[in-house]
Amino acid sequence: MEFCHNLFRIAIAVYFEKMPDKIRHYHQDHHASVAEAKIIAKYYLQRSDQAKTVRTQQDLKDFIKSVEELKQQVSHYNHESYKYRWSTGLDKEVLDKLNQRLLRK
Repeated sequence: MEFCHNLFRIAIAVYFEKMPDKIRHYHQDHHASVAEAKIIAKYYLQRSDQAKTVRTQQDLKDFIKSVEELKQQVSHYNHESYKYRWSTGLDKEVLDKLNQRLLRK
């Protein structure tokens, strides 16, 4: 069971590690400045580090709260297509999976 938890943590961390390059590359499509993109990218990398430390149910709850806060921060940087919005990615690629994991425990 621990092996599955490790893979899950790694998968979530990898999502956050890949996003900074995308954020810096596509920042104009989201109506964000270069400076804003750098700050947002830093937040994503922090979440990657945090994902790697999730071990307990409380860690998972705290991480979900942290990701929800990040989603709130990026929600006003909107791509014209809902599909490509950073907040949509956090919902579909992270929060949905984390909440499913929380419900299974």
